[in-house]
Amino acid sequence: MNSKEKRSLAYLLQLCGYDFGALFCDHPIQLSLISSATTEEQTQSEDAAIDPNDLGTNLVAKRKGLLRPIHSWSTSVRYLDSDTYKQTYGNSRVWELYRRNFKGPMHMPPRTRNNCVNPDGRFKTNFPCPICRDEYLVVDYRNVKLLEQFIIPQTGDVVECRKCSVCEVQYLRICVEIQKAKDRGYITFTVPFRKYDYSSYYPWWPSENKCESVEDEEEFDMLERRSPYKIYPVHHPDTFPDSMRPGLNPFKVAPYRRSKR
Repeated sequence: MNSKEKRSLAYLLQLCGYDFGALFCDHPIQLSLISSATTEEQTQSEDAAIDPNDLGTNLVAKRKGLLRPIHSWSTSVRYLDSDTYKQTYGNSRVWELYRRNFKGPMHMPPRTRNNCVNPDGRFKTNFPCPICRDEYLVVDYRNVKLLEQFIIPQTGDVVECRKCSVCEVQYLRICVEIQKAKDRGYITFTVPFRKYDYSSYYPWWPSENKCESVEDEEEFDMLERRSPYKIYPVHHPDTFPDSMRPGLNPFKVAPYRRSKR
């Protein structure tokens, strides 16, 4: 198989979502670079064929029905380090300044929409989510600066979908790319502590259920205490009405009289 046939086969495999460059090529890295270059050239040619008036860029206010521009992850990385990004978002995260309009109390937001972009690549609403509204925000495991904005620094968990107001499609993509970044070493994370029962490995080790070095403490009986609350009579109008049985009503106040008749 010559080099031209290898390039064409690698390009077809990449379009299908597979990467079998290591099976037939001694230099899979060079092959991936060639295939990625051909893909970028194809996307550039496709963008040139699209009418500029049909693109829903960031400069367009109402983008419903327009095509969402597609950019590479490297372009998104350069955008996050640019002055335009700092002027737009400042020191805030991309989702902090976004506010949703919905019925009901603010502390009980409903679920976000399924997606902001149709399968054909066109906007389905004029008010997309924080990720879909900015064409240069590309969710990728190599775009670490964007993914870290959706991670809670204290716990390492992903921000809830209703809090960051991202559509469900983009939120699922964020969760997947964060896990891929952790697997590939782009994002550091703490390994959960695992407690081992060494008694299953060493017979002389004390069991984890009951440590032999700690003695059981005696249980003390609780002292009986009198209730500090005083019981007062309660007035029940249904039980003791003023008009019925006045002699049995403890809350009935007799009128003051000087002398008995």
